[in-house]
Amino acid sequence: MTCSLVENDVIKSIIQNIKIILNTPKGSDIHRPDFGSDLWLLLDQPITSIIEGQIYSEIYQSLQDFEPRANILSISLIKNSINTKISIQLQIKDTSEVINIWI
Repeated sequence: MTCSLVENDVIKSIIQNIKIILNTPKGSDIHRPDFGSDLWLLLDQPITSIIEGQIYSEIYQSLQDFEPRANILSISLIKNSINTKISIQLQIKDTSEVINIWI
């Protein structure tokens, strides 16, 4: 049995890449210091309207910079008393398929 770290399914690959981008702190990849996002800095703060706007902006900019295979249609924050979930709706450029992922 062989194990591959490369995802062959385009949609799974895009989802995997988005999770890597958003979970990688900027500056942690020495070969690509701009790669990743500063989302982790925002998620531990109380979610005010200002922080919410910064979260949207950080996600949008990071994905625009590092995931060219998809267009962002919407970003939503679902808040409850325990945690905050992020929903990102994307359109795959090659197929025009619309997908929704949760972070």
